Amino acid sequence: MKNITYILVAILTLACGTIFIHTLTRAYIAPPREEEVVVIEPVTPATPAQPDAITPDRLQIPVLHVDAHVQHVGMTKKGTMSVPSNYTDVGWYRHGSMPGDNGIAVFDGHVDNGVGLAGVFKHLKTLKAGDDIYIVNKEGKKIHFKVTGIQDFPHDTKDTASIFQTTGTPSIKLITCEGEWNKELKTYMQRLIVSAELVAS
Repeated sequence: MKNITYILVAILTLACGTIFIHTLTRAYIAPPREEEVVVIEPVTPATPAQPDAITPDRLQIPVLHVDAHVQHVGMTKKGTMSVPSNYTDVGWYRHGSMPGDNGIAVFDGHVDNGVGLAGVFKHLKTLKAGDDIYIVNKEGKKIHFKVTGIQDFPHDTKDTASIFQTTGTPSIKLITCEGEWNKELKTYMQRLIVSAELVAS
């Protein structure tokens, strides 16, 4: 492996910390805390090679009635992947692949807000192979993905290099929290990943 820089990237901490305030507004307001990190091996993507590649503005999952704004998240000062600043948006890792381009475009979202209100990915685990996911840009261009698989892995896993691939079949991964809440660690003990591949236009 060449020219690989190890960085700490947060898969997600969905309400994995103290919630100071919340409201019933669209965004619930309360900022998430970023605690859980894993080591990955990111590769800087090249200029988009596929004509279907778009900059995401919304993520839609019809079967879950999800139509969420997409925040373009980057890296924190700690070298971790940022998560959405509220519980109704999703985050796209803007330093990775664009949706529709070669490799995997990575999205994360919260399962809840820590006090019982559902987050954008609350029901992500109910998706099945063949379910539709759409990514839409600001101009209204929409690209279509179909779910190919769902998997769980431990919150502290370090085997995540394959999640952030920037080569191979255009696809996306959606990540959220799963499993039991650990009061001592202040995190859910599992992470859920939904994989989906681009449907040819």
